[in-house]
Amino acid sequence: MRFAHFIAIGSALILAAVLFWAIPTTPAKPAGNAPVDAHQDAAAMNAPHLAEPADFDSIASASFQTLPAHAAESLKEINAQIAKQKDSLAMAPFFDQAAAIWREHHQPAMFAWTTAQSARLVQSEKKLSFAGQFFLELMHDAGTAAVQSWAALEAINCLRQAVDLNPDDDTARLALATAYVEGTGAPMSGISILREMVAKNPNHIAANVLLGRLSIQSGQWQKAVERLEHVKSLDPKNREALYFLGEAYRGAGQKEKAIATFRELEQIVNKPEFTKDIESYIKSFQ
Repeated sequence: MRFAHFIAIGSALILAAVLFWAIPTTPAKPAGNAPVDAHQDAAAMNAPHLAEPADFDSIASASFQTLPAHAAESLKEINAQIAKQKDSLAMAPFFDQAAAIWREHHQPAMFAWTTAQSARLVQSEKKLSFAGQFFLELMHDAGTAAVQSWAALEAINCLRQAVDLNPDDDTARLALATAYVEGTGAPMSGISILREMVAKNPNHIAANVLLGRLSIQSGQWQKAVERLEHVKSLDPKNREALYFLGEAYRGAGQKEKAIATFRELEQIVNKPEFTKDIESYIKSFQ
């Protein structure tokens, strides 16, 4: 997995690499008049054009064909053992064995899928959460839109089950919100989760950062400023919050505050490449 998305699980839609190595383009501006509800408008803006999910059999077949002969033979034996089991719980260890083989041979889709099967059989909230987050990683890295859609649906299924087993698992809830917002045509389902998290804990940093970014994407700059200023008061060195706060100030026409915030972030990151990009970005709107 990429390190960036280990961070992203704790901070949902944020790509940490953006904060280290590049300055993205200006967030999209809303068309027409400003919307009444920032998050509803953000939902409409962020709803992706969904491809038909890839067929699992095609994914499995393509992955199987990449394996060396000894690994393929081992998987055939494991599948035969699974077919023999009358007790579904007895299947779980065999799925774990299969997952180990898929992981060893760098087939993330099949690793995630076999891990999820084992997790469902034993009703392990931790394994379901792990599998869901792995599918979320795959969703970001999928080579095709069809595999991306398949991974998003698999992530949602795993993470929803994990949350059902442990409603207090904020990591799974945040990942589930991410999967809905980034990977489906129903982002409001994810936004509803984020709202519930903030209602329960107004100081939830990751959920507030996500909602702040959605406000930026919908052009609701002042709402974003208020939310991200709150995050900064809780965690003054939070890089994601500082970057998006700078964007929110910029969108709200508060140029001096935007510059000060970006330079504050520049000092925290303290990387020559990032400093160069930040200074170039600041010049673009001075």
